[in-house]
Amino acid sequence: MNSNPEYSVDDGNKALQALLWYLDEGMCFLRDQGHSPRTGSIADKELASFPRSETLHTAYYQGTILIVAASDHLHSFIRLLDEPVQTIAPYTCIRVVIETSAIASWILEPEISAFDRVMRSLAFRIEGLKQQLNFARATNDNDTFNQIQARIDKVVDDYHRMGFKKLVNRKGKVIGVGQQLPSFTQLVETIFDEEPTYRLLSGMVHAHPWVLSHFGFRVEETDSRKYLTQNMKAFHVIFLSLVASKAFIAPIRKKAGLYWIRC
Repeated sequence: MNSNPEYSVDDGNKALQALLWYLDEGMCFLRDQGHSPRTGSIADKELASFPRSETLHTAYYQGTILIVAASDHLHSFIRLLDEPVQTIAPYTCIRVVIETSAIASWILEPEISAFDRVMRSLAFRIEGLKQQLNFARATNDNDTFNQIQARIDKVVDDYHRMGFKKLVNRKGKVIGVGQQLPSFTQLVETIFDEEPTYRLLSGMVHAHPWVLSHFGFRVEETDSRKYLTQNMKAFHVIFLSLVASKAFIAPIRKKAGLYWIRC
């Protein structure tokens, strides 16, 4: 990391230390609270009143495993900024942290009804099944393709009988049930109000020169020519650490409100 007129290498390292503290404390909090919702909490009441409690358990599981995924990428981000510092890969880690934290927060939101929680969980689940379908198609695995399609059809029918509306496209083909999963851009903007940051991170992930040259390199100049050399500014480390801590802690707070605060 190179310093700039405002921030030093030491400032960047302090930001990483603070991020690591957030990460460790957040995961310790989840472990200490246990896996079961507290008596009288929102989750406890949802499980007692919703007709198919296993669908809520699925939603809680999805949100929790997404938090774990975010923590894994945060650890990678911090390690990538140890010497020898990587200047491009850290942005990929933070984009994944924002994505997974946004979906987890969306599913674990304590202010929505149990019905809406199951609907959001279902949208995420069906999107995953569709990705499996695409993978089977790409590998020409017809047997697996047919099995997954049958699974999707069964999930749609099962949840339709529970009162969730079937979703159809313009051609009348069933494409889901309840609601479709919003795009990552929509989720990040809705949950974190960070669309510009997300688009910047996406540019880094897809290696667009317009963003790589600004955030992964610096211009060096000699008497005869200019050239780019890899560079990670301390300011960028601080900025990424702040964005990451904001995103990572959000679904933990959502789960706390859902699981462990009596209402």
